[in-house]
Amino acid sequence: MQPTVRSFGGSAIALLAVLVVLATAPTRASAQSEDAADSETVTTTLHPGWNMVGWLGPDAPASELFEAIPALQRVSAWDPVHQRYLSRTRTTIPRHALRDLRPGMGLWLKLGGDEPFEWTRPVVAGGVLVSLRAGRNLVGWAGTDGTAIEEALRRFGGSLLAVSQWDADSQGYDHYRPDAGHSRNTLVELERGDGLWVELTADARWWQSEAAGVEFTFSDSVPAERHALVQNDMASVVTFYAERYGIKPPEFSVTVDFDLDIFAGVRAREILISQAALDYAYLGATLAHEYFHILQGRLGDYPAIDPSPRWMTEGAATYAGGLYERERWGTPAESLRLSRLRHSLAISEQLDDLTLSRLFYRGAGPVYSLAALALEWLSGYAAADSPDTFDPTGPGWSNQLPDHATYVDYYAALASADDWREAFEATFGLSPDDFYESFESYRSALTLSRFPHLGDNEERPLLVLVGDTPTETEAAIRARFATMLELFATRLAAGSADYAIYIGADADSLADIYLAWAGTEVPEDFCSEAKQGVFLIATVDCLESSPRVLSGQHTYSVRARLAPWESLEPVEYPYDRRGPMWLLLGIDAYADHVYADASGQQPLDSMRNQERSRARLLAEPLDTLAGWDQVIAADFWRARSLSFIAGDLLAELAGEPALFDYFRQLPSSASWQEGFETAFGMSVDDFYEAFEAHRAEVAPPFPHLADDGHGPVLVFVGDVSAEQEAAISTRFAGIRALFSERLQAGAADYTLYVGTDPASLAQVHVLTTGHDLPQDFCNASRTGVYLIATVDCIESRPRRLQQHHSHSIRAHLAPSGSLPPAERGHDRRGPLWLLLAIEAYADNLAESALSPRTLDEIRAGQVTLAKRVVPALSTLTGSAEVNAVGFWNARALSSIAGELLAERAGEAALFDYFRRLPDADTWQEAFETAFGMNIEVFFEQFEAHRAGVTPPADGGE
Repeated sequence: MQPTVRSFGGSAIALLAVLVVLATAPTRASAQSEDAADSETVTTTLHPGWNMVGWLGPDAPASELFEAIPALQRVSAWDPVHQRYLSRTRTTIPRHALRDLRPGMGLWLKLGGDEPFEWTRPVVAGGVLVSLRAGRNLVGWAGTDGTAIEEALRRFGGSLLAVSQWDADSQGYDHYRPDAGHSRNTLVELERGDGLWVELTADARWWQSEAAGVEFTFSDSVPAERHALVQNDMASVVTFYAERYGIKPPEFSVTVDFDLDIFAGVRAREILISQAALDYAYLGATLAHEYFHILQGRLGDYPAIDPSPRWMTEGAATYAGGLYERERWGTPAESLRLSRLRHSLAISEQLDDLTLSRLFYRGAGPVYSLAALALEWLSGYAAADSPDTFDPTGPGWSNQLPDHATYVDYYAALASADDWREAFEATFGLSPDDFYESFESYRSALTLSRFPHLGDNEERPLLVLVGDTPTETEAAIRARFATMLELFATRLAAGSADYAIYIGADADSLADIYLAWAGTEVPEDFCSEAKQGVFLIATVDCLESSPRVLSGQHTYSVRARLAPWESLEPVEYPYDRRGPMWLLLGIDAYADHVYADASGQQPLDSMRNQERSRARLLAEPLDTLAGWDQVIAADFWRARSLSFIAGDLLAELAGEPALFDYFRQLPSSASWQEGFETAFGMSVDDFYEAFEAHRAEVAPPFPHLADDGHGPVLVFVGDVSAEQEAAISTRFAGIRALFSERLQAGAADYTLYVGTDPASLAQVHVLTTGHDLPQDFCNASRTGVYLIATVDCIESRPRRLQQHHSHSIRAHLAPSGSLPPAERGHDRRGPLWLLLAIEAYADNLAESALSPRTLDEIRAGQVTLAKRVVPALSTLTGSAEVNAVGFWNARALSSIAGELLAERAGEAALFDYFRRLPDADTWQEAFETAFGMNIEVFFEQFEAHRAGVTPPADGGE
């Protein structure tokens, strides 16, 4: 039985005002009536002899099988509790006889005669839920035809030992074992009506029918590709409740309509989903919440509205949604508890004041979190050995809390109780009044233990140092903390924020605190964890190595206080409610840097120069960095640097207090642009214009980024003579032609600055590197970005040009970020001998073409050096091995390898190797693709070649 899907257009369904169970509207008619469902059948071909099949029909006497199958001689089923067969024949009914058929039961049928028999039998309405025990189980498959065996059995995880199926045609078994190889498993897929032996190590339930029987309705505004998302998530939710609690789904429907004014809700047996809910990353948790509302009505068997307090109705559904979230996404229970506690802080009322709908629903989202905390407390109380051992405030308590389904049992008890109080006390073991008193004590204690800053009556962070921190270290941390608070309060006029800061001597000292706040064990290599406006947990070492950990958390927390998220209009991803990313990053970076300056960590001018140099790597206009996706595409740190320049300019034009005043203005502004103009005294368009003029002076994009071509750009600085310009330009053009034409390596995009002398390059050096020009300056470079050199440096070290060009092309063809990490001392692009071989070969070609030295003269010198190397070429893989024999000796030997590779595969293959790397699984694979030979074959050929060209000198001396 498959889910029914239909669409509607025109008039929308009646809108709901709040997320609530609405029982007053009539039940929607299902497109699949019960009669239609009851008439569904499945057909299996039975062969003479033994057949293994599944019974998918409703409960029925086993004797009916003999009426339906004339040739049937014997039928057997398996008792999983006592691990024995239950059998009968047409005329005999033994002590352990099969008397009744149940949905999902597997059967052995023995047929007489010589002809196959087509057996058509009914399929029970609503799907099949099978209960299995540890050991062997004989069951039927009610799922979809052609389901892959791995998919069908995935729910059993590590408890599955083996599955087998009898093939009546061949009279033999097909098998599946999860630990066997694909070729050894002969059971590949399942057909509806199959019978199976399933062997498990633990009891389990198996819901096989996904969302069978559910009617799905989508308005015309819902894209067709989103239908499957809803159907799959709903199937996952139904499966969760069926397999965890043994609840077979009732008949219900799901309607998705973008015209709904609510997030989600339930009307009778109809789940309603809006566009916001559909776009929500945790749609499954939303469906789990709403589906439990449907189950509440079925379990409680009440005629209309749930007679329970509204906190119980919504708390149980929210708690259930959280259990589903934990099961599906692995969210720690403690993380959920902390999130709910934090969210519920906005609710001042006690729980017993939230029993009525009109009081409960005015609390909006936070009241759901409070109600879920109440259900978690009740579940834990009912599961505790005794009230004396019940300690829900302990760190990690909810992570160990078992799910005894008491919140489900409450609704089952409600069906037979006189009122909800009777069902409550019978299920949870205490009266509602006792619960209210105990829960408020728990709520208060948990809040103060997790949010101690809320109990000090101060609107400022609470700093707590944990572990054996040296006295001088503690004093330094407290001094930085005080400096930060003073900076934000006075210089930036931003005020403060109320949250907790835990600084530990090491990760172990923070174990209990981390468990209480984050809900899990402290991860390896822990540095810090934060939630804006709530907490910061960090080690001393982390604070020392990353000063912005402290200022960043304070910036985000102050920002959240001045412009609360819920006070701002929603925007579509990837944009932020508080404004464009360049503005948020600019204010964030400026606050970080003035804090680092004020606390004596680094002068502001030094950081300003570094940010400007990095910003030159971007050519995009500032206004294009509005969304998160644009920032990531442009490179986060480069975008942040350009944003800092914007924040720096805003502070200069409007004053530093204006930066955080922008956030203060946002809640009362119609748009971020209005808040900007109020805070900074200028329109956004006027600022963009002023910024681009300022940027051209302090951080102009590199010339190679500003032009339309792909290739290096040569820029002369100072009074370089015409003869020198001509000579350097000719050499540079020759290098580019050699690489692009002869070596077919393509080009690289970077800027070459050539200055008359160091003084002429001083400003360029600061703008480009962020640092002042060092004494005795010759050159400075960054592969694929820039090379800065004096005329004298190029004339005395002519190879510097071709080496930088070679490295830049290499980086362009095989970007480091596209390759897997390598061990320390090794390169992601392959062994060092190979990189040196390609570099040396290209360098030698350029040198012979652009200088008086011939290739033979260059080669002779390298042969002399290569003789000093005793180890095999294959051992020169990393810097340690290369340095052990001497860098220039290793480079000389590698150059001979480069010559051999060029001779065997052609010169173009050298840089084609780098071109192949990003798509190869290993450097060896790229080597074989580029050079047409296996690496081991090359090593063998090279050592033979080496013996004739440059045998090692005695002792390698």
